[in-house]
This record gives sequence, structure tokens and C-alpha cells, in this order.
Amino acid sequence: MSGFNRKDALLAILDMTRNLHRYVHDAADKAIESEGLENWFRNITGRQLQMVVTVKDLCQDQPEGISLSELARKTGISNPSASSMVETLVRKGLLERKESPADRRSVRIGLSPSAKERFRLGDEMVMQTLSELTEKMSRTRLLNWRSIASFIEMKIKEAKE
Repeated sequence: MSGFNRKDALLAILDMTRNLHRYVHDAADKAIESEGLENWFRNITGRQLQMVVTVKDLCQDQPEGISLSELARKTGISNPSASSMVETLVRKGLLERKESPADRRSVRIGLSPSAKERFRLGDEMVMQTLSELTEKMSRTRLLNWRSIASFIEMKIKEAKE
């Protein structure tokens, strides 16, 4: 009987993570095609998608929207570049500009209702895929997976601080 090999365990985890990502991605691609949403992804660049996802993530804690300077800082681009990209994404119907409730001179940026709906559908597709993938998994095994994922998430947050 061989002993525990940390490197082999980490390689197995890496491989499993890649396979899970590929499985969910492929299932999402199929669902996107069946829902007719593929044009949405073809009409934006990777950088634009990154900005929309950043706005989505930041607006979870700030439902009134985020400032342009905060968005520029979080995406690592200049304020003028961020402004230009936001304007493009507003025209494409993915982001919206709104007056700040605290300061009418200030503009907040948030997801458009259309983008919120697309993310909701995407989350629904991923949840359905994960549900199908784990339906034969025991409750204990699923809770263990959740516990491990929570631990990893906590360690990632600590590493970012």
C-alpha cells in the first residue's frame, strides 16, 4: 500500500476541476444555443464580458450601482477607457447609467434588466447541469464537497487580502 502523495492528489484535483469546468461549459453552450442567446456572446469581446461580469459582481454588494472610477480600478483600465467601454455596453443594452441617489451629479453603473435576465438564465442553466451531475451523489458526499469548496473559497479570499 502506498502512502499519500500530495502532488498526485493535487494533480487529480486539478484534472477533476478542469473536467467539471468543461462539462458545465459544454452544457451551458448547448443551453445557450437552445435558448437563442448565442448572439449575445458573439456581439461582445472578452474584455467587455469581463467588465459586465465585474459590474454584476460589484452590484451584488452595491445595488445602487458602482462609480466609473471604481469600475476602472477593479478592471485595471484607465477612467477614459472604462468610460468608453461602458458607453459601448450601454448602447448594446448590457449596462445602464443611473443617477446616484446620494448625489444627483454622480452617475452609477449597473446591469441592464436584459443583462440581469441573461445572467439569471445562465445561473439557471448551470444549476440544472450541476443538479443532473450530482443527483446520484449521496447527501453526505454533497455536503463534503460543499465544505471543501467553502474552505477553498475562504483561503482564496485570505490570499487576496
